[in-house]
Amino acid sequence: MWQLRTKHLFIACLAKIQLCLKAEFIILHITKIELYQFWQQHNHPIELTNNEMIDQKLNYLHNNPVEERIVNEPEHYLYSSALDYSGGKGFVKITIIE
Repeated sequence: MWQLRTKHLFIACLAKIQLCLKAEFIILHITKIELYQFWQQHNHPIELTNNEMIDQKLNYLHNNPVEERIVNEPEHYLYSSALDYSGGKGFVKITIIE
């Protein structure tokens, strides 16, 4: 009889441990998302109505790898259009906005 009770207690204990591990995993996963989130959660399109706004957004995009210390110059980032805008030819086919 004691073996049956021990078995049930053991199974109940394992179930609690499993729930705790699931909760811990979820908490770690959520925290990791918050720590390493690259994109913003919201999507609010901004209409680029003039060349000044276009230049501002392009400069922001081109300087991101420099700000994050991935490269020293915007043109050094392989998958950026910065090289094309500085007169070179990058890996990504783009249409230059004049």
